[in-house]
Amino acid sequence: LGNGARTLVNHAVGLRHMFEALAPHEDWRWMLPMIERLKRAVTSVKNHSDLPSIRELFELVMTIMQRVPELDYGSPKQHAIWFRNGLATALLAARPLMRRNNLATIKIGVNLVEDGADYALCFSGDEMKGRTRRGGPVPKALTPYIKRYIQLYRPHLLLGKSGEHNVLFISAQGNPITPHNLSDEIGKTIEAFLGRRVTTHAFRHAAGSSIAKEDPDHVGIVPSILGHADYRTSEEFYIFADEMAAFNRLNNTLDQLMRDGLPGHDPRDAR
Repeated sequence: LGNGARTLVNHAVGLRHMFEALAPHEDWRWMLPMIERLKRAVTSVKNHSDLPSIRELFELVMTIMQRVPELDYGSPKQHAIWFRNGLATALLAARPLMRRNNLATIKIGVNLVEDGADYALCFSGDEMKGRTRRGGPVPKALTPYIKRYIQLYRPHLLLGKSGEHNVLFISAQGNPITPHNLSDEIGKTIEAFLGRRVTTHAFRHAAGSSIAKEDPDHVGIVPSILGHADYRTSEEFYIFADEMAAFNRLNNTLDQLMRDGLPGHDPRDAR
């Protein structure tokens, strides 16, 4: 009781092998359909170990946005699409508390607001999964790119339509882009440069893993960064950070040992 499907598969396969060993003349093939049903019930565990870091994702799309104005190929509309994908990815990397619905439905002046000379993101509790109002300043590095997109590239994508809905991200057909299509565009953009498709949801794992790996002493910020109301939701990142801190301490000890020289051993003995 309470065992997962994968565990039940292992038990069922083990029982079949045991029965075949104990009673080899009996026909145990009747167990195969049951085992196959259990296998289909197994939820495959997604592997996030090969995800790019948030730093890599942010730097990639910043580079893309920097280069779009310099391109001497592609139409103005295509340039606008590339820039849009870069900005959407950068915003998600900077604020992974957003889910794809939040990202795709950002409205200028409502969710993306001017904060002095820069910008901030604001979402009501009704817009967030945890039903809690969330928001905060957007990195200053993105300010000129947001302005350029709103002033130059968004109008190209609107195709002459009014855009009075004020939705930030526009599709190639001149309408507010759907969450699914924006997520697909982000995935294709990253895959084209890094060879690995990254879903919008995977940005949350990338952010948590990046913090746990690069700054384990501050892993406590993960629930706030990802918008988790319960720290237990971020437990995997706490465990990973503890492991990284332990490995770092061990590495420092081993490095010091090598600098001091191993007692009782002459390096020449290895020849």
